[in-house]
Amino acid sequence: MIHKANSEYKPAIYARLSREDKKEGVSLSIENQIDILKKYCNDNGFINPQIFYDDDKTGTDFDREDFQKMYTEAKSQNIDLIIIKDTSRFGRNWVKSSRLRTLRLPKRPQKQA
Repeated sequence: MIHKANSEYKPAIYARLSREDKKEGVSLSIENQIDILKKYCNDNGFINPQIFYDDDKTGTDFDREDFQKMYTEAKSQNIDLIIIKDTSRFGRNWVKSSRLRTLRLPKRPQKQA
């Protein structure tokens, strides 16, 4: 298996904050999550990540506007890596989250020269 250099990925950052999280304070704010993830990308050579976030949305389902946009971009192969602060930001339905985290979308056929 040939591994890509980090700079070869088409990364995305995803952040989510629910009403319940807001009670826990600023450390889980959308802005803070995005800042942490941008720094991670910068420190690790992931270039120009697309940013997706859902504010005031529950993690118990996946019917979230930016989550769906991100999923569409992944299916279209416009992104091939999603970076999150922790797994609870992705979703709280652990079965579906696990299935989506390991999802391998089919590669599009390469154009013949």
